Amino acid sequence: MLWRYPYSAHETAVTRAPASPAVPVAPDDARPSIAVLPFANRSARREDEFFAGGIQDDILTQLAKIRAMRVISRTSVGKFRATTLSTREIGSQLGVTKVLEGGVQRAGGRVRVTVQLIDVASDAHLWAETYDRELTAENIFAIQSEIAGAVARALKASLTPEERARAQQAPTHDLQAWEAYQIGRLRQANRGTEALKAAEVFLQRAIDLDPEFAAAYAALAENLILQVDMGAVDSGPAIERARILVDRALELDPHLAEAVTTQAGLAELKGDRTIAEEKYLRAIELNPNYARAPHWYSTMLSAQGRVEDALRYAEHAAKLDPLSAILQINLGGAREADGQFDAALIAFRKAVDIDPEMANARFSLGSLYAFGLGHIDQGLPWIEQAVRLDPDSIRFRNYLQFLRLQLGGSQRALADREIAQAVRQKQAGADVMLLVQHFNAGSFAGARDVATQMLADWPRGGLALVALRNLYLQEGKLAAARDLYLDAYPEFAATGPLTVDADSYHPAIDCATVLSKLGGADAQIERLLRAVDVHLSHTPRMGIDGRQAARAVVLAIRGRNEEALAELQLLDREGYFYAWRYFRDVEPAFEAIRGTPEFKAVFARIERRMDEQRARLETRAREAVGST
Repeated sequence: MLWRYPYSAHETAVTRAPASPAVPVAPDDARPSIAVLPFANRSARREDEFFAGGIQDDILTQLAKIRAMRVISRTSVGKFRATTLSTREIGSQLGVTKVLEGGVQRAGGRVRVTVQLIDVASDAHLWAETYDRELTAENIFAIQSEIAGAVARALKASLTPEERARAQQAPTHDLQAWEAYQIGRLRQANRGTEALKAAEVFLQRAIDLDPEFAAAYAALAENLILQVDMGAVDSGPAIERARILVDRALELDPHLAEAVTTQAGLAELKGDRTIAEEKYLRAIELNPNYARAPHWYSTMLSAQGRVEDALRYAEHAAKLDPLSAILQINLGGAREADGQFDAALIAFRKAVDIDPEMANARFSLGSLYAFGLGHIDQGLPWIEQAVRLDPDSIRFRNYLQFLRLQLGGSQRALADREIAQAVRQKQAGADVMLLVQHFNAGSFAGARDVATQMLADWPRGGLALVALRNLYLQEGKLAAARDLYLDAYPEFAATGPLTVDADSYHPAIDCATVLSKLGGADAQIERLLRAVDVHLSHTPRMGIDGRQAARAVVLAIRGRNEEALAELQLLDREGYFYAWRYFRDVEPAFEAIRGTPEFKAVFARIERRMDEQRARLETRAREAVGST
């Protein structure tokens, strides 16, 4: 992701990607709506709080499977634990008409669960019940099923025969397995790398205690995917293990939306987006109240450039879980991909307000300030905070060093020292930052070994491809440079229609650059560039995944130098800085315009802006120290 030359359309005649054939998401959901608030722990032992939370969570899960109801997800309702807000205030914040409250008492070998259903508008108690049973897994599940059925009847939400049958199926008959599962889910909700590792232990324990526990397999598979996303584990073994787990979950329960969603995520990681889309839509159909399915689906749609669909599903997920910091981050990202930077800021700030300790929320806000609005001095402190909150995240650390390199001066010196330390200590992700360091310096002589190794591990790795391409061009090995791309992307050499996405459009541009220097067929070059044009037409100019300088490079390859310069001037006015030294000093497509006064003026202004932002950043740092 560090080397996407990301593109969009603040332009006229914008071409949007084709609309999704997906299940429609109604903007105004008229279904009866309910929030199941955290149950009070009325036991003598404080450690029984997770037990009460597990019962509340299972009731919520049961209700969420009823298509005729809209049920707010666990993350949002969890914000109202021990709240002093009125029922009406809670309902307003969550956008629901009914609230279910309850309490759990465990004593000896018995459990008592009390519940009451409240109308938000009138504060009237519509229904209440007490369940007093022997403490067994079967009885706990029976209580949950009875409560879910009573709530559905009170809300006049009819169950299909399939939903009625599934409501009678106990997820596990082992109380200890159920408890381990609940603790694992509680840990996983934090989403930090250490919390995910702790959750993995409990979820595996649940499986060991009950090898027939489908939901535990699905939760552990999801946990591994989240750890891969955070850069906390070696992706290859983790993905393979997740695949085995999710296959077992679906073997035990073919209708488990959680498992189908993870199956879709695994297909997406393999690059099979057709299968992934089919699975995401199937998961949404199975459980319209399961927020993770539209959440993950929206991120895939965004990567494909289907920004309108991505935003639609991001909004749908956020409505199901309005106080989830993760879903606000996703919503902000979808808005950012659509060029709605002000609206994205609102979502990212809401995520920080919801969970001030969530590193990803601060990273997202900081990256938008830097990459979207061109203010590294405002964005970098947020990203520094993200690194402090989650120092194991490769992504956060690498973006922090990338921004420091862009600022130059003392910030560049700090980045150089920290990258050198990461290389000495063989930290994960250090090879990526070492290459970025070479790009920033405009020198690739010392990058050959690390780029070659990276390419062996990741044959389609864009950063390593560009480094080796530039070395081959400097050595006059044009055919070798071309073969790098055609070996990694054989579709570039084929005939017929070509589609590129967020991961492949930059390699397509670089391949076209090499072909143009080789005197390749104009039709082959234009085939690559037309595919890039389609992708760039629905990507914002700025932003972490914006087009940045890509459009100017495409114009320069086509020999439209005046337009390329005009594009760079426009970028300059919007606050562009992305890998600016590389584009100023190295980018092969800019050879014909590098000596022009217009080109020099653009990059002189960028350099001055970097100096000014670095000075402001350091002034604020000194003032902060002086005030303590």
